[in-house]
Amino acid sequence: MNTLATYDLHLHTYWSHDASAAPESHLRRARRLGVRWIAITEHYHLDSLPELLPAAAGYPEVTPIPSAELTISTSIGDVDLLCHGLPLSQPPALRELLRRYREWRIETGRAVVRGLRELGCEIDEDGFMDLARTYRPDDVVDRQGLTQLRGEVLRRYLLETGRIADDAGFAAFRERAKGVGGAPPYPPVAEVVPVVKGLGGVVSIAHPHGHFRQGDRTRMDALREEIGFDGIECAHPKVPGEFTPFYRAYCVEHGLVSTGGSDSHSEADIEAGFAAHLGADEWMEELLERLPSVSS
Repeated sequence: MNTLATYDLHLHTYWSHDASAAPESHLRRARRLGVRWIAITEHYHLDSLPELLPAAAGYPEVTPIPSAELTISTSIGDVDLLCHGLPLSQPPALRELLRRYREWRIETGRAVVRGLRELGCEIDEDGFMDLARTYRPDDVVDRQGLTQLRGEVLRRYLLETGRIADDAGFAAFRERAKGVGGAPPYPPVAEVVPVVKGLGGVVSIAHPHGHFRQGDRTRMDALREEIGFDGIECAHPKVPGEFTPFYRAYCVEHGLVSTGGSDSHSEADIEAGFAAHLGADEWMEELLERLPSVSS
């Protein structure tokens, strides 16, 4: 059984397109469990910070680390990065990067709607956003506009409208919709990582087991060379327990930081798995050494 850590560095709220948890729920759970550091790592943006930071003032024992999960295109496919320690001031380089991701989110949402319509679904952009309102607050959806949908919500819509007969057809249908709609590629590594690292952020490979092809060192070395990442999320629900020490040893060998996170997206996730990973306390100390602006 997973042990409880003093940090959780991979969390999402309803400001992410696939999540439904409230920002304060993470703070509340952290206080209850004695967790000292959290990182809300929304997909592709920092939109939750104006809600999170005022709430965090009521939880002085919990330190939020400004962070985001940014997906990039590489020579071997798409890779998810945890970017910890982003500046609150959002200097021009960061604002431009986030603007690029916002454009990508909108273009992707439009592409999915086009694809669904091409495949016979009677849905428009407003209807697509209404599906997002079924699990995210109206004001959040209104502010962000068209974006992606939580997979299970899209799956349920396709089942209810008869576009798929069962769950087995969902993944194939969704991929067809993306292809037909012309979904754009993620921003390339060269446009993302240098900006984040130049601003003092620490870049780690998120839920690495798939990206690393289940511990293939040749692939790990190739990605380290291409991306120049600073760390690996060695402890994550999708990392088998026996691989956590393997990825940790790789980090030690190459002078990388190790992180751990629950990847909680919902209130149920927070109750069941918050900070329940195999990350050691010393990992957090190593990360804080790389993030001098973060108070402990």
